[in-house]
Amino acid sequence: MPIYVVVRLSNMPHDEDKEGQLRWIKKHIHSCAPRPHDCDYFTPQRRDLVRKHMLHTCSNAVNGCLKDGKCKRRYDTLVLNKGEPSFGHLHFPVYGRREEEDLRIVPHHVYILEDWDGHVNVEYCGSHYTPIYLYKYVFKGERKKNFDSQTQTTSPMTMKSVYTFVHR
Repeated sequence: MPIYVVVRLSNMPHDEDKEGQLRWIKKHIHSCAPRPHDCDYFTPQRRDLVRKHMLHTCSNAVNGCLKDGKCKRRYDTLVLNKGEPSFGHLHFPVYGRREEEDLRIVPHHVYILEDWDGHVNVEYCGSHYTPIYLYKYVFKGERKKNFDSQTQTTSPMTMKSVYTFVHR
């Protein structure tokens, strides 16, 4: 059974500071294979860990990502962007990818990967869609769970979004 760990870092840039968020993402979330010519954290061991644990491969298995011949995690639609992250639809990050081999690398943090020595997907999630995203990520796959959410705010939009996702 997979283990999920959610870490909240207190030194994150404020929501209004988009450039600060992009600098933080570029520094802490890696989506490229470490290479000696463009990476300050390169070691041959780290490069091998990324190649061993962090390459996405599409699959038709029960929890696989292929649907109608397309990757539902969009690894077949990623583009090179000179290693510079940006924000896309609904404020989700588009991670920096420098070379062709980077297009299949799952976002990770190289020091956590080194410590864990296994697949560790690290994503930036800093919008009001965060609770929905985390719920979808933790309970993805064949087995789904219901949950009860108690909140101090009764924002109709937030509750409607959660309700829509849970009852699809």
